[in-house]
Amino acid sequence: MECDGANDSHDGAVNEGSQTGTESLKFKLRSWRTGHRREKLRKKLGEKFGKEKRVLILGGTQFMGRLTTTLLLKDGHHVTLINRGRSPNPFGDAVTTFHCDRHLQRDRLIDFIRSGGYWDAIIDFVGFYPSVMCDTVRALAVQSLESASSPTFPDVFGESAGRWSPNGLGNGTHVRTAVSTSARASGIGETTSWNVGHYVYISSDSTYMACEVGGSPGAVTEAEGKRPAEVEAREILRRSSEYQYEYGSNKLACEEALQQASQQGGFPFTALRLADVVGPFDNIAAHL
Repeated sequence: MECDGANDSHDGAVNEGSQTGTESLKFKLRSWRTGHRREKLRKKLGEKFGKEKRVLILGGTQFMGRLTTTLLLKDGHHVTLINRGRSPNPFGDAVTTFHCDRHLQRDRLIDFIRSGGYWDAIIDFVGFYPSVMCDTVRALAVQSLESASSPTFPDVFGESAGRWSPNGLGNGTHVRTAVSTSARASGIGETTSWNVGHYVYISSDSTYMACEVGGSPGAVTEAEGKRPAEVEAREILRRSSEYQYEYGSNKLACEEALQQASQQGGFPFTALRLADVVGPFDNIAAHL
């Protein structure tokens, strides 16, 4: 049924048609109220924080990133996108675009973020590996971390620890050496200040598949998003759903890296563990 009711049928009984019209009116009223509240909130936030914020988006041309960019531009913010450039840019000159593969061109990404100065907000739609997340955090630190050693990531399966390597991108070996139980952003001190107002990481509810509650049919809480301490318990979770476990384990490791930076240096971040999301420009078919 069209939202405006233009295609509603009037061939049925009078009462049935009246009910359809009433439901359509209720839908319109709810939509208006929702839109009105949203606009009031935008106005209130605009008055409190001002307009024309500098926002950096990692991703930004597909699905959720595309809609987020659209809304930010509508509200008058200055948006910069970092992505690989494989998807068409629907925003043209309305955004600043920097093409970079953050997995394979890590120094290039760090240099660009550092050169950008202060960002009011950063929204990360494409963070999948903790070592690359640590690169981003380190690039945002105001104090120099050049002398800090590159972070290593203890293997969650109890195998040899290893640094992230692009050679294994996308396979199980890469995942096993990239995932960390603590994902330390080493070298970050308690007095670190940051070139970002707030970092929003788009995580996933798949993180729970790598936790003790993985596969639980009941409701879980955020506090239950903890890895099992025993290696064998992690192996059992992995075997139960290898794809979900490895994807969720990497996303959780990225959260752990951000959490470590927050605990050590006050890094300002929020991780959103989104469930299944559907909508315009959904590109899920590309992954099936």
